[in-house]
This record gives sequence, C-alpha cells and structure tokens, in this order.
Amino acid sequence: EFRRVLFRSKPILFHYPMSPYSEKLRLALGIYHRKWLSFAVPAQPPRPFLRGLIGGYRRIPVLQLGAHFFCDSRLAIIALEEESAALGVVAPEDQSLCRTAEEEIFFAVMAAAPTRRVVRYLLKNVGLMGLPRFLKDRASMMTNATVTLPSRTDARDQIARFGAELGARLKTQAFLSGSKVGLIDLCCYHPLWMGANLDRALVATLPECVSRWMTTVKQFGHGTSSEASESTVMSAIARDNKEDNGLRIDAMPFEPYQSVEVGPSDYGRDISTGQLVKIDSLEIVIRRSLDTGGYVYLHFPCQGFEVSAA
Repeated sequence: EFRRVLFRSKPILFHYPMSPYSEKLRLALGIYHRKWLSFAVPAQPPRPFLRGLIGGYRRIPVLQLGAHFFCDSRLAIIALEEESAALGVVAPEDQSLCRTAEEEIFFAVMAAAPTRRVVRYLLKNVGLMGLPRFLKDRASMMTNATVTLPSRTDARDQIARFGAELGARLKTQAFLSGSKVGLIDLCCYHPLWMGANLDRALVATLPECVSRWMTTVKQFGHGTSSEASESTVMSAIARDNKEDNGLRIDAMPFEPYQSVEVGPSDYGRDISTGQLVKIDSLEIVIRRSLDTGGYVYLHFPCQGFEVSAA
C-alpha cells in the first residue's frame, strides 16, 4: 500500500515561519515525533524551484514524501499517519467545528487585529523592503476570491463565540478530541496561534481552559528538523520514481491520464496542470512530468478544489 511506503520517506516540508497552516503541520510532525527536512520558502511567490515541481499552485505548506507532494495540510497529516497516532480522522460531528475554525476564524483573526499590529508583525517577518511586496501579493491572492473579510466588530464577535464553544468542551476534557490530541485540535489551534501572533489581545479574553489547551498544544513542538537543499528534494524524487507509484488509477468521470487543471475554489485560485491519475471523495491526484525526467504526483483535496479539462 503506497502510503506505508511513503511513511518510510523522510518528510520534506516547504514552509515559512509565520504560515498558520505550516504551524498546523509542524505541530503534527512534533506529535508524530518525526524527523523531517525543512525547505524554507518566501512568504509570497515567486518560488521558482517549487513552481518548477508543482506548477502554479501557490499555497503553503506543501509536504513532500518521495515523488509525492501533498498540497493540503490535512492530506499531508493523513499521509504521515501511523496506527499509533490517528490525527487524520475527524469525527463527523466535529466537521462543522473544523470548518468554522479554518474557514471563518482564519479570516476573522486577520480582520480583527489592529492595522498597526499587523504591520509591526509583518515588518518583523518580511522586513521593510518585503512589506509592500507581501501586501501586493495578498491583495492579488484575493482577486476573484469567493470569501470576504468580516468587519472588525463582527470578527471579534466570531472569535468570542468560537472561544466559548471551545471552552464548553475543554472544561471537561484535555483536548477537543477527548483525552488525546487529534486533528480537530490542530484545526482549531492554528488560527488562534496566528491571532496571538498578530495581537495577544485577540486571545487574552478566551476562557482560561482554552488558554491552557493552547499552551498544551504548543508544547508538542515541531519534531526534529534539518535543512533541505534542492539536490535533497530532487534525490528524494528520483529514489521514488516508479510508474504510477502504487496509485490505484481511478479518474472517473475523466479519462485516465487526461490533462486537467486543478486549483482552489475559494481564494489563491492559481492552478496546476497535469495528467489525472486519481479522483475520489478524498483527493485529486495528478502526475506532472519534470524537465529533468521522471514524474511527481500532486495530491489535492476534493473539498474546496476544482478540477477541469485542460
């Protein structure tokens, strides 16, 4: 089974420090006690090396396992999963809370933070010269987006309601998932982590049990990492290059290996193109040919992404 083969590959994470979804995945690596390779990328394109591998898709993080690139944090966590740590499963009754965290609170913390604090945080992370480029890029990223930022007042109300909902659970259990940490904890933690970085006041009024939970989640850490180079990335691809790479071919309603475009349906709607290998209720997998020879396989979630004939 190809995921078990992938588990033996040392993960390579393409990320940057202030990326909240990267923090979600870094924490998963810490919970899994994984050794991993860090490939630092800029907070905004251009990222020519990564683009040469995965095409136009621009969101971060991207997790590489051999010749497979997971362009979604939840798919990446599932790919890393082992039987002793089932982070990738979210109970059906918890799906709504995860969506609230990652679709509503993610944007609410950006809207709720005072502009001066956001600017101060960005200056610290991207520098004076990088700030106008970053702001221009994020404005472009929201072009044709299907989501809009709430007003500051509405955003603060959303965060307060979210904190109260988390608090109702955490009064009687250590984690949102129960006695052990789960994916729902990481989904709900990382937007609040971003909010705390932007402005501590955004999380200062959350219930005490929520603050304790955030401290506990943070303490899982990021595992053990070392720096990855471009040659490390290419070597990992070369070692794992096998025809179809153990994937079950299932392209309905498209033809197998049909050229397709895949991209997000909400924001940052840049696309990647390739040959469709698999599409099911969980993921879309396309195969891309490299100029250097061989293939890479890009994994996208079905939820929140669109696929069409190229």
